[in-house]
Amino acid sequence: MKKNFEYRHYAISHLGSNFIAKSQDGDDVALVSVDVQRLIFAIDKLWDGLESGYSPAWFKQLPIHVLDLDDPAFARHFPPITETVPIGLSLIPSISYAVMALFVTLPIAFFMHRLIVASEPEVIFTLAVCTAAMGFGTVPALVLTVLSAVAYNFSIVPPVTEFSFPTVCEIVYLMINVSVSIVVPWALRKVGEHQRAAAQGRIANIS
Repeated sequence: MKKNFEYRHYAISHLGSNFIAKSQDGDDVALVSVDVQRLIFAIDKLWDGLESGYSPAWFKQLPIHVLDLDDPAFARHFPPITETVPIGLSLIPSISYAVMALFVTLPIAFFMHRLIVASEPEVIFTLAVCTAAMGFGTVPALVLTVLSAVAYNFSIVPPVTEFSFPTVCEIVYLMINVSVSIVVPWALRKVGEHQRAAAQGRIANIS
């Protein structure tokens, strides 16, 4: 039977009576528990913390977390999220994140370039919206969408330094950014759900 598998960028291995999850993104963090389901739950909470900007209350800036010592009476229960994410966790893994942002942004930038003449400034703003959507979710991305639309109208659309009624291109640009803010986090959640289902299938084969 398969003893090792991967779940959301964590390599999970079975050593003796314990399961160990180690980050594959360069973070020197290991999670340990006798209950593999608890590891899965803990990893989900860490990823939720990246999106919300807060870490689970049990997470400390330590190289090893023995989850069963945090709350031995409730193996699958964790306190609510209350603490700020440590710098080492809040920095989204640079290489994989940059590659993901590039692949998400390139087709959108190409579409904007074909649809809107002289769209270079919009592409820059949309890159920021994509990054916010991937790293922090829909609400921060929508806030950035509104701010970027205001900044674009005020600083780029003639007359410069004056607000004017939005042009057709600005409305199209706004709709693209709103779509990105909604679709990208939704797609990432679907990927996470697929990975979770696949991990549950692997867990069923572990004894």
